[in-house]
Amino acid sequence: MFRYYYNQKDCLERCFMESQKRLMKKQADENARQDLKTTLVLLRIVNGYVQWGHVGDSRLYYFKNGKIVKRTLDHSVPQMLVAAGEIDEKEIRHHPDRNRLVRVMGMEWDEPKYQVSEPMPEEPGQAFLLCSDGFWENIEEEQMEACLQKSANPHEWLERMEKIVVKNGRGTNMDNYSAIVVFAGV
Repeated sequence: MFRYYYNQKDCLERCFMESQKRLMKKQADENARQDLKTTLVLLRIVNGYVQWGHVGDSRLYYFKNGKIVKRTLDHSVPQMLVAAGEIDEKEIRHHPDRNRLVRVMGMEWDEPKYQVSEPMPEEPGQAFLLCSDGFWENIEEEQMEACLQKSANPHEWLERMEKIVVKNGRGTNMDNYSAIVVFAGV
């Protein structure tokens, strides 16, 4: 079990490693090595510091005073194409290979495949969106910001975004979607 006294990076790394261990065991127990794969995004806020980690194409967006400051980079084929300068960032959402992942939980790792951010101070005006690809594929970053700027609390922000996601996903082969929002430094 995880202990509250681990330092930020150690705690997140232990979360990834324990999750990976349990998923690999479940695969072996159910003889389902090809079927049990997933992505993971984590956020930890403790003792005045914020840190996150991710693997796959579930994302974390970091906002400060209503504007996007940063987002995690997907472990996907289209993100690799962006890095190579072959496609534009905006093309990821509708790229035919958007669901082809190069790193996930549940595949054998020679070395850890997740990424963990450096800790940063918790400050007023920080907000975080942790979401699956089914969520971020159906809402533009500008819409996320606009919804945040109109919202008095996390619940309201999430509700506004979900309406857009559902509307934009209607009539498509919409992937499942999930999201969590957090206001920090309040």
